[in-house]
Amino acid sequence: MSSRSVLHQIRAMVADRLPQFRKQVAIGEAYARAFGAPEGRVVLTDILRECGLLEAGYAAGMSATDAVHADGRRTIGLKIIERLRWSEAELLALAQERTAEEIEAVREGSPGGTGS
Repeated sequence: MSSRSVLHQIRAMVADRLPQFRKQVAIGEAYARAFGAPEGRVVLTDILRECGLLEAGYAAGMSATDAVHADGRRTIGLKIIERLRWSEAELLALAQERTAEEIEAVREGSPGGTGS
């Protein structure tokens, strides 16, 4: 196979994948705009908490169905994080915020951090 033939195949492969790549970049940029503002950060944090991203993956006595459901929720949270290209430092900051809120909730007498 000639180098010209290989180069032609590579160009064709790139051309085929370029629209999908552009779409993924646009989606990532939209996520960054949506969650980049302070209000978006509040919404993002709430979504990630609802996804159980900061919770243990399995609790003693949890049924298999509940474990699968919890894993599915976490997968959505991880997909959002992937789209945003968050660093480990950003995830750690979110976990630290959650821990601080849980400590404050316990001090106020409402274990679990729900405030109720």
